[in-house]
Amino acid sequence: DNNPADDDGHGSHTTGTMAGSTVGIAGVSGAASHVKVYVQKVCGKRGCPTTAIVNAIRAAADYPGLVAMNMSLGGSSESQAEKDAIAYAVSKNVVVIASAGNDGTGTVSCPACDPNAISVAASTWQDKLASYSNWGSGLDITAPGGQCYSNTTPEGCIYSAYKGGGYAWLQGTSMAA
Repeated sequence: DNNPADDDGHGSHTTGTMAGSTVGIAGVSGAASHVKVYVQKVCGKRGCPTTAIVNAIRAAADYPGLVAMNMSLGGSSESQAEKDAIAYAVSKNVVVIASAGNDGTGTVSCPACDPNAISVAASTWQDKLASYSNWGSGLDITAPGGQCYSNTTPEGCIYSAYKGGGYAWLQGTSMAA
């Protein structure tokens, strides 16, 4: 939709993990807290339409000075239009980073399946593959994505910004990417 507000907290959390500023708690500061973030919302109540994904990739690739894009979304296949858009971004010297998926299977989700994208699996605080993380052929790298031990304690999760101005403990290959 045309409203850039985060509907479910996922975008806020992944962006905070990537570029958030410290709030005085260990592990909250993002990996690159002094970067500018250009947001393209592609998912909403009706899912993540291919046209929205493709348009966002191309718009981001054309944004002056953009060096990398994060695609923390996934599905079982990739359209030709998505392949072409990722190839376009790479041709503009933009690094495309995508989450491998949270199905715990040996198949990397798409668009992380694209050979022009850097696919990222999730590891635990012990530097082991997280139980939910996808893996397998086409996987490029593993990064911390958290491993929540239960739904009642935050131990092992990733703490970051969340919709509405708060913070939350979550896990996922999106956080790793």
